[in-house]
Amino acid sequence: MAKTSSIYICQQCGYQSSSYMGKCPNCGSWASLVETLVSTEAAATKAAVGRVVSKPTKLSSSSSKPLQRLKVGLEEVDRVL
Repeated sequence: MAKTSSIYICQQCGYQSSSYMGKCPNCGSWASLVETLVSTEAAATKAAVGRVVSKPTKLSSSSSKPLQRLKVGLEEVDRVL
């Protein structure tokens, strides 16, 4: 079962907020924010619409070049970095 949460949507301009405000910061209308319940699954799906999904690659197929490390001159710092 999906959890539900509340968002407040302005009836004049569609601005969304996670908390109630007396005045919409976008259009300036008073008392136009209405509480709307949304499920967390729907919110996650809506948030994931614009994401680019990348596929994992195997480490054996990637090429690696040995890096030349810079030495600071302090033995402990050089070891850690």
